[in-house]
This record gives sequence, structure tokens and C-alpha cells, in this order.
Amino acid sequence: MTLPLERSAALETEHDLLVSFAEQAEQQGWKDREDWSELRRELGRIPRSLSPREIENRLDGQADKIRRALLRRGHWFDVEHMRSPDSQSDRLMPNGEPLHHAYERSVPAEALERRLAARVGLADTGWTSTTVATRSAMAALHLVLTSLGHMLQPTPDRPLRIGFAGSYFETTTLLEYLSSPVLQVTWLGDDQSSWSDAGAGAAGVPEVLVLEPVRYDWGLRPIDVQALLRTWSERRRRPRIVVIDTTLSSAAWPTAKVLAALGRGPGAPMVIEVRSGLKLDQQGLEVANLGVIDVFAHDQGAPGTPSPEQLGTTLRLMRGTLGAGLSVSSLAALDAPFLLTEAWTRIHAGQVMANNARVAEILASTKGLFREVVHPSLGVSGTVRHAPFVIGRIEGGDAVADHGLVLAVIREAIRERGLVAVHGSSFGFRHTRFETILPRADSGTGLFKVAAGSRAGPSLEGLIEVLQDIGGMDSMKSLRRRYGALTPVPLR
Repeated sequence: MTLPLERSAALETEHDLLVSFAEQAEQQGWKDREDWSELRRELGRIPRSLSPREIENRLDGQADKIRRALLRRGHWFDVEHMRSPDSQSDRLMPNGEPLHHAYERSVPAEALERRLAARVGLADTGWTSTTVATRSAMAALHLVLTSLGHMLQPTPDRPLRIGFAGSYFETTTLLEYLSSPVLQVTWLGDDQSSWSDAGAGAAGVPEVLVLEPVRYDWGLRPIDVQALLRTWSERRRRPRIVVIDTTLSSAAWPTAKVLAALGRGPGAPMVIEVRSGLKLDQQGLEVANLGVIDVFAHDQGAPGTPSPEQLGTTLRLMRGTLGAGLSVSSLAALDAPFLLTEAWTRIHAGQVMANNARVAEILASTKGLFREVVHPSLGVSGTVRHAPFVIGRIEGGDAVADHGLVLAVIREAIRERGLVAVHGSSFGFRHTRFETILPRADSGTGLFKVAAGSRAGPSLEGLIEVLQDIGGMDSMKSLRRRYGALTPVPLR
């Protein structure tokens, strides 16, 4: 059985959130004010007499309209101004601030960066920070690593040693690409003692540690932050720069607590947080690609590291040189009070994390077709207990055919029940998504992924019931016997 949930309360929450979005954009008083007024009025006209499923469909449509209204803001700048604008016309963002630039590839993002930077209060902590926005999280990580390599000036006799305690395939590709005699990369396992002088190998303690609080692989293994900080406080040598990819943990990552612990003694490492700001920071609306870099340094920090201001200057210079920043249209589309602000991100990310933990708990108790269900909340160790999706391993030998049939069954059930759920990639939306991932199609192993969105209600409940029904079968043979008439979804 599914856990109890007040569906009407969930949809009421979604309605109130969407109304707040429209009200806040309307209050900016920009040229699209009447569009936002009409959106607010439309939300108020949804009949309460409709069924919960009908109300959810209406709300999903209104969320799409909000996204389109944001994108139209960016499109207006594309239409009205050249990429290299003239120096006579005023270009005012929706918040009223002027935008000054000669070339779009080097357009500044000060207002957006101020909103992002406000999430961590650093007064009287000894820590200072700077925030830099980029076109994507991978562009952000690339800029960070290459800028550190430039500023620290490694040589073949004194290389910059980078240790990677993570698994995300694109990060692995980037580190392989950057690896050289002066930038030496070591892949670290789950043993946290190897990240300091307690258990470092022949290469020694990494100077730069690139860390994923939840390993972005199909085990979703979380680190024990408290144990790591305790170990580091006892060690003579540790990394002097820590780069943390918080894409999966988002607002659940305890930045303030980590900084407070690291700043208790001399030699605090520089901490650089990098994340994708596309989903959880944007209320699941996917308005514009965005990477976020937060650089933190303590006034008793490790010697020989640049200050946040110095690193920020280099990051922005290279961002403009390489065209790795946001476009004017993206900046305008993101210029709404409910995007990229700490309070709103916590609301959205909190809903996403809670819904996925609930899905994980239910599926883990469903014995049968799901050989294993993976989510940080199901483990017995690790400080970070959250992730924006759930992984299931399906019992069966032919990954392509078996997973294709599972997808076909779910898609047919969604169609029959009229659920708002999407077969597609990624995570952190307002709606729920699902997909199958075949790391290697010839290995016979596939992974089924459910990414519950922020909106609870009849569609999430309905999808959970479908997954319980499928998961409760004792084998793929039973599934094929019941649904053999369906054509499997092609995966290759």
C-alpha cells in the first residue's frame, strides 16, 4: 500500500505556489505585466468542482504558461537588440537594472549572481565568498579547474594533484581531458581516509579534491560529512582546495555547517561549490542552462591559495573570453523573483527530495521484479540522505527487451489513467519523469530511474501504484505473460 497523502492539500499547495510566481512577476512592473496578471486570474478561475486529476492537469498547463512567459522575456531582447548592441539605447532588465556590454559573449551577470550569493550568510564567520554564473555546470567545473591550474602555476616537477571522489561520467571525461604531466588526476574510492594523509597512496595527498556528496552513479552512495570533517581535524595534511559538486544535493547540502567546521583552526581549505542551476534553482521550469560557482575562503586559510576575489576575477575573464557565460535572453528569462533565490529553491528542492524519498521507501518494500532499489535515504550511513531520483535494478536477462517492455507497460498505464508523468531524462521538474538507462546495451544490465517532481497528487500516486503493480510481479516472465501484446519501447 502507498503511504497516506492528502491529495487535495498537495494540489492546493501547487496552486498557491503558481499564484505566487505570477504575482511576483506581475509586481516587477515590466512590459509583460498584463500577461502575468492574466495568468494569475486564470489560476483563480480553476473550478474547485473539478476532480483532483482534472485540477492537476489544469495546474500543469498553467506551469507551462509560466515557463513560456519567462522565455518570452528573453525572446524580446533577442528581437529588439543585436548580439553586439549599440551604445545609445537603454537596455533595462525586468528588475529595472540596466545591462551594459559590448559583446554578448562577455555580458556580465551581476544581478543574477547577487541573488545566488545571498543563500549563505557569512557575517562574522571569517569566511568571504564570490559567486560566478556560467552557461552550464560542466563549463563551471572546467573554468574552475583550468583557472586553478593557471593561477597555481604547476610544473612537471611540482604538478597540481587532483583527486576525484565521484563518479559522474562527464566529470570523469573532463578530468581525463585535462590530465597532463602538470595536472595529475587520481580517482579515489569510497574510503574517506585516502582523501588526507591518513591513507593517501604513493601520489600523496591531493592538492585539489573534487568531491560528490552523493556519488553520481547507479549506487547513489552518500559520504559521511561529519566523519570526513572529524578525520580532517585530526590530520596533519589535507587538500587545500575542495571542489564540491552539489548538483544532486542542492539546498540539502549543509554549506554553512561545513564552513563553520573547516574554519575552526588555521589552514582552512578553500571551498568551491559547483552545481547545475537548471532544475532545482529554477522551480523545475528549465528556463535556461546555468552553472553556479560559489567560492569560499577563510581569513586563516591555507597559504598559497588565491582569494575569492582573485579567483572570481579570473573566472569572469575566462568566461567572457570563451563565451561560457549566459546569453542576454537567458539573463532576462531568469530575472524573476521566484527563480534562483534561496527561499524558493529550498521549497522546490525540499518537495522534490521528499517525494523521491517516499517513492524509494515504497518501492524498496515491493518485493519481486525490482531486484534492488537505490536511494541515499535507504542506507545506514552517510550524512546526505537526499537525492532527486530513485534507481531500480530490474530482474531479467535481456536488458534491452526487458526494459523496453517495462517502459511500454508504464506508458500504456499512464495513457489509460490520464496521469501527468513523462518518459524522459533528468530530474527536478514539477511533474514526475521516468526512464531506462543502459550503461552498456550488451551487458544484460539495465537501470530504471524514477525522478519524482515537486508536485504531489493523483499523478504521483497513480504512478506509484503502477510501479507497485509491476514491481510486485515475481519475474519478467510473468510481466511478458500479462503484457505480451504490447510492443517494447526501442532503447537503442
